[in-house]
This record gives sequence, structure tokens and C-alpha cells, in this order.
Amino acid sequence: MTTNSPPTRRKRTRQVPFVGFLTYYIVLLLVATAAVAYLPAARAFFLAPLNLAGAPVDAGFLTGGEMPPPAPAIGAASVILERSLTTVFIALGAVLLAVPVAWVYMFTRRLRYDRSLVHAIIILPMVVAMVVMVIKNSLALAFALAGIVAAVRWRTTVKDPKDAVYIFLMMGLGLAAGVQALDIAFVASIAFNTLILLLWKFNVGALKSLGAPAELLFIGDRKLLTAQAPEARERLREVAGEPSVGLSTDGILSVHTKDPAMARGVVEVTLQNAIAKDWRFLDPIEHPAGMTTLRILVSIRKKVSPLDMLDELEDHWPDPIDAAEYVPFRTTKKGSG
Repeated sequence: MTTNSPPTRRKRTRQVPFVGFLTYYIVLLLVATAAVAYLPAARAFFLAPLNLAGAPVDAGFLTGGEMPPPAPAIGAASVILERSLTTVFIALGAVLLAVPVAWVYMFTRRLRYDRSLVHAIIILPMVVAMVVMVIKNSLALAFALAGIVAAVRWRTTVKDPKDAVYIFLMMGLGLAAGVQALDIAFVASIAFNTLILLLWKFNVGALKSLGAPAELLFIGDRKLLTAQAPEARERLREVAGEPSVGLSTDGILSVHTKDPAMARGVVEVTLQNAIAKDWRFLDPIEHPAGMTTLRILVSIRKKVSPLDMLDELEDHWPDPIDAAEYVPFRTTKKGSG
């Protein structure tokens, strides 16, 4: 039995710092607005007409029917300077719009995020933008790039389908930046991040139940659950009956993991976070293929529900934990109930 420290105020793990999140985008918007207002050349970086086919834009339409006079000839140095500034602005804009996406990814995944994917999220839009700038007006270069990409074999496996969504978004941001439409990239970035944070805040799809909500709650891989059937839940309560003597319990938490030591530490951190008054680990069960089930009798604090406990566990979720399930099991200190 583990005795934890006196009760402390429980952290609200689902709070999202929307103020800081929106402040970042507001600052970006103000900087971009100032650049467009005081640097006429910057207008093309943010609000360039979408002309993906490479055809010339109808200048008469843009000027109200009157064709502008031909542009004066400029020197090579001016061309190089303009192209360099354009490249810098586009690369910087792509990175600045990717940074909050990387932050949202790390914030919502907590201990489970992939560091290499974080780097890819930040770098990929800039790379895509640079490629688009090179090939957007050349069909031959576009076909050449397609051949090069086809020759490269990608071995990376995406574990979570949502990770692939991040990659697609980064490619979209890069494409928008490459065609000098950073305004579209800005809206896409803030819309995507807002939606992800809202889904995470309200825990959409993370917590599931089988049958009546009081019978079984679980998170993770459903195939690993051992108490899906009513008979299995009853057997679990019978096995826990004798070890529960002397402990007032509310339920049994089963954690399925390939790393029992790490999983035990995560469970203890979760329960210590003002979730449980007391708890007791039962003997673990070892399964084939290296899987182990940790079983914990839990006495939950007042004003805390099993949903809060699983929600807290999901926030601290490490990769070695594959699933967790909770079965109600009421007992008193005098014996099983």
C-alpha cells in the first residue's frame, strides 16, 4: 500500500493557454500588416495573386481596365536583391507559421510526441516553399522533381494517423508560402491549431466505455482489454476481493504495458496528483509477447471521478503503455463489498 502526501489542489490538465496562443498570431498579424503598409515590396510576399498554372496575370483586371506602363529595366544586382529578400521573407514566414503547430503538437501529445516529427513540422514548410519557388513556373522542373521524389524510398512509418495530418498541413503551408500567399497559410495555421486544441481540451474520442458507463471505462488499444465481458469483470472482482481487505476501494485500474517499471511510475504520478486517497498494487500478470498487466486497487478522492483519473493518466501517457481499463469495485476497510 502506498500512502501519498496530503491533498493538494488538483491540476486542471485540460486547460489550454488560448491567450498566449492567440497573442502569438496577433503579433504576427500586426508585424505583417506593418510590413505591407510601410514596405510596398512586402505586399507581394503576403498577398500575391494565386497563379498556380504559371500563366500571366490579367494586369488589366487588377488595374481597373487600364494596362500599366511597361516596367523599367533593372540591373542584375537589383534582381538578385529582390529574389533574395523574397526568399528570406517566404522562408521566415513559413517557419513562423509552423512553430505554433509544433507547439500544439507537443502540448497535446505531452510525453508521447515524436521529437523527429517536431523537427519535421518546423522544417518541412520552409523546404516545400523553397521547392515551389523554384519549380512553380517551369513544367520541366516539376517533372524532374517528380522523378527525383519517386527515386527516393521513404522508410518512415507513421504510428498515429494524426501525425500524417500534421505532415499534410505542413506541406500545405509550404505550398501557400511558395506561391507567396502567406495570408492563406496564416488562416490555415490558426484554424488547424484552434481545432486541435479544442478537440484535445474536450477529450474527443480519447475515453471510451463498454456497456453502461459504470461497468468499464478504457483508453488505448481495445484489443488488449481483459475485462470486456461481464464474466471477466466478475472474475477480476473475485480475485481482488482478498487483497482489498483493509482498504476502502472504488475500483480496479488495469494497465497493459511492455515496460512495467515505467508504467508503474506513471501510474503513481497520476494517482498522487490529487486523484486517489489510497491505492494498492496487486501481483502483475505477464502475457506472451512481453506484455504485462498491472492491477491497482484505487480509492478515489471525493469530487474526483474515474473519468478524471483516466484523463490524468492519458495526459501522462508514455509509449510503453498500450491500454488501461477501469472496473468499479466498491469495498470498505472491513472487507470486500
